[in-house]
Amino acid sequence: MKRVTTRGVDTPVQPCYNNQVFSTQPMRIDSEDLVALKHLQEDMAEYFCDDNQVSGETYWECLATLAEIKLMEIRGEIMLTE
Repeated sequence: MKRVTTRGVDTPVQPCYNNQVFSTQPMRIDSEDLVALKHLQEDMAEYFCDDNQVSGETYWECLATLAEIKLMEIRGEIMLTE
């Protein structure tokens, strides 16, 4: 399969999916676990923003972008190179 590398991101010309990770099943998470995850993320945001003098909006925008990239990586849509 041909790949195109742009700014450290190796992108397949045709989408490929990691069948061991990618699932078409709906996500299931217990509401208590979701609340715990939310609180963990908020604690990490507070720590990071205070420690690095970054605004909360900047932190959450960066996290959203990183999450999208990670999902693309999990689905096999991109391969990150360092």
